[in-house]
Amino acid sequence: MSPAEISRAVLLASPSDGGDMTPSSITPGTPGFIAIFLVGIVILLLVVDMNRRVRRVQATAKVEARHAEEREAAEREASGAGADAGGSSTADADGEPRDGEPRDGGSAPETPDAPEDPSGR
Repeated sequence: MSPAEISRAVLLASPSDGGDMTPSSITPGTPGFIAIFLVGIVILLLVVDMNRRVRRVQATAKVEARHAEEREAAEREASGAGADAGGSSTADADGEPRDGEPRDGGSAPETPDAPEDPSGR
């Protein structure tokens, strides 16, 4: 017999245990329910753990960004004190005054870059 004839005979053959099939014999039953329930619990625990880790990473990134801004502000203050002694210009590359600078060449009131946090954070 050729492989094509064998596959045709298998496809056309009737099931050998046709009378044994009942709804309770083809359902997963209690072991299947327990297995799926445990898989669901594991997935739930993984999602909770993932959310906790993502929140931790985001909080760390915010703290690092805040520290970087504070360092930049401190560097600007330090370089600003040295630049004021050297006579820094208040105009940009086109010769126009920068935003917030008076057009008459006088000094503008200093405003903080970011609002001060009273809690010290």
